[in-house]
Amino acid sequence: IPSILWDSFDIETQGPSPTIKTRRKLYSHQAAAIDSAMNDIHTLVCTGTGSGKSLCFLIPVLAACLQTETSLILFPTKALAQDQYTKLVSMIESHAGLKDKIFPGIINGDVSQAQRRQNAKTCNIILTNPDTLHAAILPGWKSAYKELLGRIKYVVIDEAHMYEG
Repeated sequence: IPSILWDSFDIETQGPSPTIKTRRKLYSHQAAAIDSAMNDIHTLVCTGTGSGKSLCFLIPVLAACLQTETSLILFPTKALAQDQYTKLVSMIESHAGLKDKIFPGIINGDVSQAQRRQNAKTCNIILTNPDTLHAAILPGWKSAYKELLGRIKYVVIDEAHMYEG
């Protein structure tokens, strides 16, 4: 994992830092999930609210972007994807080493067709939702999304639920 990611999330890697007193340690479930994902093992994290599940997928996803790979992150709703996009962009913009390597984008029903195609070509993190995946991305894979789908390293499902009907 590139050191820039540990620094971006202010995570302790080699014991307490004498210069930074606020560095935090990973919880054991975070360390295990990150290690699992980074070793290409399908990983499911099921812990309580506020336990740091997002960090479990963000570090491997961002590390993949730094290696020129792409990730698809599915959120249950467009609103949650937009909220997470805003937080991700803010985090990237606050770290100079990430700005020129990590390019998130949204593909959903609120994004124009032209912008969807542009995001599919230029972004290395795509945030979307199950409805858009099934109604637009998968049916249009041969025309608009073939290249995007061919370069995906990680597929992240944030908040996995069972739907009926």
